Amino acid sequence: MNRVSKSGLCTGCVACAASCVHQAISMTEQGVYGHFMPTIDTSKCVDCGICTKVCPQNVPLKLATPQAAFAAWSKDEEDYHTSTSGGAASVLSTHVINGGGVVYGCASIGGDIKHIRVDKLENLSLLKGSKYVQSQLSVDIIRAVKADLRDYRKVLFVGTPCQVAGLKSYLHRGYDNLYTVDIICHGVSSQKNLFENLRFCGIERKNVVTMTFRKKGHFHLSVIGENGRELRSRLLHQDFYFIAFYRSANYNEVCYQCQYARPERMSDITIGDFWGCGPLKLQQKHDQGLSLVLINTVQGRELFDACKEKFNSEERSIAEAVCGNKQLRQPSVLHLNHRPFAWIYKYFGFRMASLCCLLPDKLFYYLLSLRN
Repeated sequence: MNRVSKSGLCTGCVACAASCVHQAISMTEQGVYGHFMPTIDTSKCVDCGICTKVCPQNVPLKLATPQAAFAAWSKDEEDYHTSTSGGAASVLSTHVINGGGVVYGCASIGGDIKHIRVDKLENLSLLKGSKYVQSQLSVDIIRAVKADLRDYRKVLFVGTPCQVAGLKSYLHRGYDNLYTVDIICHGVSSQKNLFENLRFCGIERKNVVTMTFRKKGHFHLSVIGENGRELRSRLLHQDFYFIAFYRSANYNEVCYQCQYARPERMSDITIGDFWGCGPLKLQQKHDQGLSLVLINTVQGRELFDACKEKFNSEERSIAEAVCGNKQLRQPSVLHLNHRPFAWIYKYFGFRMASLCCLLPDKLFYYLLSLRN
């Protein structure tokens, strides 16, 4: 066997690699931009077919229709002000940790953006903030989720819808002690592109301690080195990586036909920014961001209700939530210069592709920044 999913449809969810008892599958940088995808070692493969059967792209999982939508933000001021929007993921994660459970989510540690396991409150800060890049989900992490579930620990897994789908497919069955949260995802650029761009700016991956991609209401790339020194600080209009991401120029190919970009959801709870939310009855200030929380399952309702005292929250219509978030209706649309961008990138690299194909976008966002 030399391929798991249909050509161009792999999301890099790791279900196949984690399910392979012969260790014939490894995750490597592949495709035009170097997204993480499975590579099959044919010398180890016995053609059992388990990998193709577990792939959620080959055998789609059942989606859940949202039961309720909430506008929410954390009552804890520090938690709220250090979160990307309303702090929904942080509130849910804190509750699970306080109950003796564990949380799996994406962290920026050194030159890696990857999923990690957190079982202590003091480490939850590692999971804060949006990461506008493909998170590396390892075989060890997805197997650790299963081990924790079998040890009867409560587990909260936060990821993109396709990562949640991969986990569920790997587990084969539901667990009463598993809570899944998917983020409203626009698509994923590759870590290879991110660090190519940084290298052009004189920043080597080995010198990066951590990175943040957003500050309240703004795309803001901040790269931190040793001793807390900021190596790079750029807004949307100043950084080609951000522009490529925001304009959907360099996503994984499957993102443009994502089966999860729809109102029906993969997880117990869906979270994101509540764009387009109308006036709230609640009088508490929320000028630093507002989370959308979609309750999709009975377990999702159970988790949200258990945390409700930690939220300022107001129920809104599901129609309003879907209307304000395009990614709840359809996948991202290919950039007009997607094909020339990919061709130039293949031969001349990320910087040249950006200069040739994204300069009009950069000028537009620069002018927009002057207006604001």
